[in-house]
Amino acid sequence: MTNLPLPATVQENSTVQRVLEESVRLLIDARTDAPKAQAEWLLLSLLKLSRSQLHLEADHRCLTHQQKKIFKDWLRRSAAGEPVQYITGETEFFGLPFTLTGDVLIPRPETERLVEIAINEANESKEFSILDIGTGCGSIAVSLACSLKEISVTATDNNRNALKVAQLNAKKNGVASRIQFIDHDILNDEVENCFDIIISNPPYVPLNEYKALQDNVRCFEPREALTEDADGLTFYRSFAAKGKNWLREGGMMILEVGCGKHPLHAKELFESAGWTKVELFKDYNGDLRVLKAKRS
Repeated sequence: MTNLPLPATVQENSTVQRVLEESVRLLIDARTDAPKAQAEWLLLSLLKLSRSQLHLEADHRCLTHQQKKIFKDWLRRSAAGEPVQYITGETEFFGLPFTLTGDVLIPRPETERLVEIAINEANESKEFSILDIGTGCGSIAVSLACSLKEISVTATDNNRNALKVAQLNAKKNGVASRIQFIDHDILNDEVENCFDIIISNPPYVPLNEYKALQDNVRCFEPREALTEDADGLTFYRSFAAKGKNWLREGGMMILEVGCGKHPLHAKELFESAGWTKVELFKDYNGDLRVLKAKRS
């Protein structure tokens, strides 16, 4: 795929509209998913325009020589299956801008539901502490800090490169002073402090399902953020068994869960461990994707 010919319009003094049209055709030939959306994403990021601005200017604006050079490289990478978020190094989550690298998972819309539920639980108190386990690019921690001005957030990850990305995103969104980032392995290290809410989007894809993931996910996103190379329940067993020790009285754990039977299996683990008010919540697509459990 990387040897596909580039659109002639990228090499000529042609308008953005022509470049867009030819790029879409190339991505269709490369059998990429959502070729128009990918081509638009690349151009929007390159030109620093909104979608409406892009289409208003597309018929009379041309790419500069440097922009053509960058876009050619981006288009090759997109045709090879690399996610546009990694190509451009940016994405949006919960209405906020985030920098991305290959060290972190691309945040998904369903995780926004996780953040919403935590905000609803924390809104009633001004003094509230939250622990974000496996913060990745910091999307959860930063979104919570931006939405809840009085809370303190501790964000952990055992990937130092991921923590650097998360710290960068905290600075980008103006909340670096309110988030403490810690290099921490939750499966092997104890949590020293107690919190009101523990939130996490842990690796939950079973190994057999990981092998069947789409190439653009399996080949580009960090494996350790997707699967623990087992049945997808390793982190939930640990959280259910030890999580009460990490929470203050009345505290709760809010976790993203997988698809299929995974939510019910995770719920059973917490119920068996004596947690109370163990509930499952649907995401925007109507799927059970968030588990909430209260310390008994």
